[in-house]
Formats: sequence, C-alpha cells, structure tokens
Amino acid sequence: MCLLSFKRNEITKEIIPIKILEYMAMLKPVLCNSLPAFIDEFGRNSGIIFAKKQNELIKEIGNLINKKEQ
Repeated sequence: MCLLSFKRNEITKEIIPIKILEYMAMLKPVLCNSLPAFIDEFGRNSGIIFAKKQNELIKEIGNLINKKEQ
C-alpha cells in the first residue's frame, strides 16, 4: 500500500510527483489527497483512492488492510 499525502497549497495543487507512477507500475494500492492535478491527470476511476481529508485516508488504510488479497 502506498500513500501520497500532501498539504494542499499553491504549489502542491499543481504537482504530480513521479512517485505515483512508480507506485502504479508496482500495482500497489495508492491512496492520496484529492489534489486537482492528480485527479485531472488520472481521473477518479484510475484505481487511485482519493480522499479530501487525512482522516478519510486513515479510514481507507484500515479498509485495505482487511483486503490484503486484493
């Protein structure tokens, strides 16, 4: 499971770190903040789990831990 968590600001709302592509290439579950550039580039149906708030990301991590086989 891979986590990309960024505080949203003027810089991070426009970036797409290469790390997300590396995670996707490894076929790992990717959880990340709902940053506009990420959503524009990959879309909501890309397999990336987007969350607006950190507590939502934490909840999704808990959900995925119970689904290791997926």
